[in-house]
Amino acid sequence: MGNDTYKACSLTIDPVTESSGGLYECSAHSLDIAATTVQLVINVCLEGTDDSLSSLVGVPSITFTDVDTLDTSSGIFGRDATLNLLDLSTGAVLDDPEYCPVCVQSDTTRQFQCRIQDAKPGIWNFTWMFGNQTIATKTEARTGAGLVNVSSSHIVGNPGNETRERNLTCHATSSDQSLDATVLITFCAESEYAKTVLRVLVSICVTATIATIITHILLCKYYGYI
Repeated sequence: MGNDTYKACSLTIDPVTESSGGLYECSAHSLDIAATTVQLVINVCLEGTDDSLSSLVGVPSITFTDVDTLDTSSGIFGRDATLNLLDLSTGAVLDDPEYCPVCVQSDTTRQFQCRIQDAKPGIWNFTWMFGNQTIATKTEARTGAGLVNVSSSHIVGNPGNETRERNLTCHATSSDQSLDATVLITFCAESEYAKTVLRVLVSICVTATIATIITHILLCKYYGYI
């Protein structure tokens, strides 16, 4: 952090009630490799005139956890990068082990995103694979003094005659790291419910059109136009 001061957490409880009691946690981390000494200052501010509250507030405890790594070649002090595969239409994280296979319906497309968080600046190469076939390769470059986020997107379509289940895999590599995520893609036909709704709507439109034409003919006959 150097000589700069960063406000990591701020919490206001108003009003203070009996249920307000408990443990509160504030987390902070430094990305500045030049900071050999980090001073952590904790201020507990009690607003109001009730001095009895001071005796109820404990002394804050500080816990240091070494979750970071030092890369001496790049001079960046940061966390390990993580990669997730997302469905951009819903925002769902698809590489979660509990997530079901993703269905791409007939004659539709679906966009997926490979997102890396806490990556070191540099060049990332993305390879998209469908089953054992490479379907796209992309390169993304990021610059900056700290950790960055990098992403690549790809659209998967269903031409209407595809029935096989296949894995969609995003493979990302940098100069010193390799990450990948996979989701199972299934191709499914349009649901029977959707088809039924469409047929009903078409029938209503056709019926309304015929009724309008008949009414127009009867009115014309009534007024002697035909």
